Amino acid sequence: DNNLTVACWFLNHLGKYDFQQQIMSYNVGERGYKDGRRNYSYYDKVRGYYETYN
Repeated sequence: DNNLTVACWFLNHLGKYDFQQQIMSYNVGERGYKDGRRNYSYYDKVRGYYETYN
């Protein structure tokens, strides 16, 4: 339950960014994203699930 609590808090925190930055920041960390790290394959996978189930 603690992991879910932290994940939900973090996703809520990332809500100030656009969808792509939210997903990538969740994956590589907010600092990692700001430092230029990206994971487009992870983003594409999440976006596909999001579009299927939303």
